[in-house]
Amino acid sequence: SAMRRMVREIRRTNGSSITVFTSAEYRFIDLNTNVIDYQQSGTNLSRNGAVLLADLAPGGLQFTYLTTTGATAATAAAIKIVNIQLIAESGQNRVRLFNAAGIRNK
Repeated sequence: SAMRRMVREIRRTNGSSITVFTSAEYRFIDLNTNVIDYQQSGTNLSRNGAVLLADLAPGGLQFTYLTTTGATAATAAAIKIVNIQLIAESGQNRVRLFNAAGIRNK
């Protein structure tokens, strides 16, 4: 699933190589030096510009970034945990998924 892939890849963030960390986008370099960018584009969740999941609600991708103590991270260097929320909709149906990825290389 999209969520599983995101968690697996975000765990492999090279801790010193987080380049974008907003509520709607997370871009980083992984341990194999691959640039990975997750963001919402219209109703799609994209990974490096390719659609990973369609039918996201408006604002359906939300990232929050935490330190080791659970406080909100103010800098890329302070990020230890990335919380992910996905909200997908189809017609009247709405599914909300939450997960978190601990960055291993910190």
